Amino acid sequence: MNERYEAEEILKSGKVDKYPRKTINSLAKYFIAEGYTSKETEDSIDEFLKTHMHKYNSVLWYKDITKIVQGNKNRIKKRVEANKEPLIEVEEVVITQDELDSIQQLKSIRLEKIAFSFLVYAKVANQKNNKNTYWINEDVSEVMKDAGIKDGLVEQNRMMNKLIQLEYLETPFKAASTSYRVTYGNEDSKAVITIKDFTHFIYEYLRYKGENVGNCGECGRLLIKKSNRQKRCKVCQKSFKRKNNIKK
Repeated sequence: MNERYEAEEILKSGKVDKYPRKTINSLAKYFIAEGYTSKETEDSIDEFLKTHMHKYNSVLWYKDITKIVQGNKNRIKKRVEANKEPLIEVEEVVITQDELDSIQQLKSIRLEKIAFSFLVYAKVANQKNNKNTYWINEDVSEVMKDAGIKDGLVEQNRMMNKLIQLEYLETPFKAASTSYRVTYGNEDSKAVITIKDFTHFIYEYLRYKGENVGNCGECGRLLIKKSNRQKRCKVCQKSFKRKNNIKK
């Protein structure tokens, strides 16, 4: 949601996401926005992955990198032509008590997580567009992924239809539209959750629900703690183990 901060954190920490394309995408946007050419962007990403990605192979990743770079070059060009900033830089999103109360009325943790994810996306869209309309036009699979929903497409569609039936989401009259409007947004209520790290923002809702959520002692990102002794997220723990093995 804050694309500049996200990329700068990746460069500073050297962390590669468990889905490397996510890291490549973040870096591609950043380098292009900084004025790098496509070739310079590809080379910079390649060099970063050589240094920080375990078992990285330049040949195997070449097509993915060039495709992601070209896609982001086109995206940023369109944003600039529309007089928008090349990168999306949303500093924070605030969730209110009334919004949380509405979400909890669903009484299904999976539906609640999806509703929370949609609300965050809608609030980001409000800031991007300078309008409090709560309309979003995003790939639903991304909203589901950020909600931590791993069900298949059929089950995801069933849950989406449930939220529409319950009037938590509105859809336009266009048959093929991918737009949705969140109906339970309410800024005129007490602020309860402030999201600044969008990497695993669904953990903020789980913390509100009482789960043991903490911060990684290495990178600071949110994590669900399986025990009070847990200090690192999965990515940092793998890196820690690799470094220890190398030392041995």
